[in-house]
Amino acid sequence: MPWISVHDSINGSKLRKLFKALNCSKFEATGILVFLWFWGLNNADKTGKIPFVDSEDIVRELYGVGTGCHLDMEKVVQALFDTGWIDKEEDGSFRLHDWDVWQAQWYKAIDRREKDVERKARARNEKNTAKKESQTSESGSLGKEQDFPKEIPAENPEENPQSTAKTPNGGFSGDLPKKKAAGTYKPTFEEFWNAYPKKEGKAEAYKKYNARLKDGWSEIDLLRAAKNYAYVVNRQRTEMQYIKHAKTFLSENTPFTDFLPKKKEADPQTSSGSNPFAEYKDE
Repeated sequence: MPWISVHDSINGSKLRKLFKALNCSKFEATGILVFLWFWGLNNADKTGKIPFVDSEDIVRELYGVGTGCHLDMEKVVQALFDTGWIDKEEDGSFRLHDWDVWQAQWYKAIDRREKDVERKARARNEKNTAKKESQTSESGSLGKEQDFPKEIPAENPEENPQSTAKTPNGGFSGDLPKKKAAGTYKPTFEEFWNAYPKKEGKAEAYKKYNARLKDGWSEIDLLRAAKNYAYVVNRQRTEMQYIKHAKTFLSENTPFTDFLPKKKEADPQTSSGSNPFAEYKDE
């Protein structure tokens, strides 16, 4: 809502000249100025210049100021020129005298309001952008190359109690007693199993583990894939029901390769017996 400011300094010699020229009261003269400035809010620029306006336009705007007004509006407008409340420019246009001083607070309020609107719009855009990026990151295909850390963070028991909580038989939660007796698994598989985020189907996973070793994958590759997968599901807070079983992770389709650094294309062990994965080293 537009508003004008009336300074106490208005009550001075210029105002006296105006109400004496019009033979009216000081309050009537002040009312004329207030109506003039209201009109200026919609017609003048920040410097007070009023383009494409003549004296008759101002007369029509001020006509009938106050009920039962006895003043001649043409004489009122002329008196505004004569007493310095309206200036006439060399190009014939009019300018409200000291407009930038009288109404500085109004324009400052407009600037603050516009800056506040821009600030809020930027904040909304930044919030929406961050939300979209977060959703894209969390819903991205796990089949795409991941930006894994060089060092897999140690698993925090407080962050992933399902993977570290011990059961009465000394295993991990979800690791139910199996037909195999303790100590029948390779130590390297046990290390893989401890790193893997879902402890179900250990015997089946062990079979797949040995099958992938026969295919030419190294124990280091499988362990690294398990740690990387655990890191991803912990970071994305994946629910346990959506985490792959280890036997699926190690299946013939080799989904675990999605969680290995893409340093080079890996082929199964060649017929010569050489291991092409020997160049992979833990970083």
